[in-house]
Amino acid sequence: HMPKKSVHAENLGEIADLFDAFLLDAFGVLNVGDAAIAGAAQRVQMLKDMGKQVLVLTNGACFPAEKALKKFLAFGVPIGLKDIVSSRAALAAAIPQLAESGFWGVMSNHNSQVETFGIPWRRLENDSSTYDAASGFLLLSALEWTDAQQMLLKESLAKVPRPILVGNPDIVAPRGSHLSLEPGYYAHKLCSELKIQIKFFGKPFANIYDLAFSRLYNIHPSRVVMV
Repeated sequence: HMPKKSVHAENLGEIADLFDAFLLDAFGVLNVGDAAIAGAAQRVQMLKDMGKQVLVLTNGACFPAEKALKKFLAFGVPIGLKDIVSSRAALAAAIPQLAESGFWGVMSNHNSQVETFGIPWRRLENDSSTYDAASGFLLLSALEWTDAQQMLLKESLAKVPRPILVGNPDIVAPRGSHLSLEPGYYAHKLCSELKIQIKFFGKPFANIYDLAFSRLYNIHPSRVVMV
């Protein structure tokens, strides 16, 4: 039931009394790339001082929440580990079991700590046999992904369709001077070219909000705002 008219607010302080919980995006809200957004940390502190619950919802899936926390604390954002709700966590809660000999082929960085998922996996690089042998695919980070690797994935899926789970559904991410292509871009490209079904985890999909609401205490949905 969306309001019929939108109302302009100069800042979150103007609407703080209307809500009990604030869900904040990271990129473009708290930081852009490695730079903090001026005033963001102070605003989070103001909301917490007012007794508001503040969670950070991030589509950053390339490393665990503990590493994300260090980044936010370096920006001066006053949050704890329990305040970070990540698409990586939403994905981890839903990864299905594979056959005993199966493994997940993973689009990731070298430091993505995929082992923390507790699943059999191999990193997708430039060996086509890894793609063909994988029982399914997890797309976590495109930072080190190449067009050649995308083609290997597409060709392998064209031969035998398998499950694809995307831990970061973003199409692009703001990096200050440019936009980087993210796993969501490559996943949608596969959807378009192969007409296959892919499952996404993170904003704007419901699974990350279900996870966020499980951490809110006695707060009605109408008293929650997403920034």
